[in-house]
Amino acid sequence: DQLSLELHLQHLFTNPTLGQLAGRIDQAREIGRDHLRNGHGDGAAPTGSDVIALRPDGTRPPLFLVHPVGGSVTAYARVAPLLGDDQPVYAIEDAGLYGATPPDSLVERARQYADLVRRVQPAGPYSVGGWSLGGLIGLEMARELTGAGESVALVVALDTSLPLMPSRPSDVDLLTGFVHDLAGVADVAPPDIDLGAYRGWDRDALAEVMLDRLADAGLAPAELRDELRARMEVFVANSRAMASHRVRRYGGRVALIRAADEPRAGDHLAWRALVPNLVEQTVPGNHFTMLAPPHLSTLAATLREVLR
Repeated sequence: DQLSLELHLQHLFTNPTLGQLAGRIDQAREIGRDHLRNGHGDGAAPTGSDVIALRPDGTRPPLFLVHPVGGSVTAYARVAPLLGDDQPVYAIEDAGLYGATPPDSLVERARQYADLVRRVQPAGPYSVGGWSLGGLIGLEMARELTGAGESVALVVALDTSLPLMPSRPSDVDLLTGFVHDLAGVADVAPPDIDLGAYRGWDRDALAEVMLDRLADAGLAPAELRDELRARMEVFVANSRAMASHRVRRYGGRVALIRAADEPRAGDHLAWRALVPNLVEQTVPGNHFTMLAPPHLSTLAATLREVLR
């Protein structure tokens, strides 16, 4: 506010020390910009999906991780430094976090993300994937890249479930899913919601009720309500795209890393049928805690293993 500069979360990823962030602020002031330069130094504020350099240095081929259903890549910020000094790691955020409208189709989304990846790494072999929905999009990115004649070394799917049958979930189910997802990320019990009481409600009214429930649980401070409302829209859009997606066969190598504390979703046979070259690993924790201490180090070690 004091400097009249707009700061985005990705600027903290690409400038993780106070010195680096101060340097970026100085650059922005020198060129008279009202926003910071992004990770590519082109002077543009984030307006859509972008590749964020979580760890740009290293001699190995980069690993590109796609956002989960919530759209943010914060979950990858802790694991990236644990993959070794020689392993570059990039992440792709959802354009919806910056007000854009991404495609409804995961296939089209994967096509756009594959183009972003090629800007950073012009030729393969590629390693792509992500957590939850990110694994599904990574699988489609691999199909897109191989279809264009590129080499894909690995797809990483972190506790990714397959949508076995295309479906059209209700607004109540989707918004309740957002509440449970936010509670899971915060590692707290989700608030009780009587789903039957809200069937048939207007979408906007439902959203306000869900934000009230989150506020009651201490997960939606008043000053973050508008931000959470926007993130709720991203979650809903991604959930709909995932529910309607039909997974196609992929012949390349896929590493499926499951969380030990999650009940099996019954998609094991489907994974094997669709991905014959499947490597399965199990790490401690549930869908959310697998990416947090104390389980984070085991996940990182497993990722290092499959990447090599």
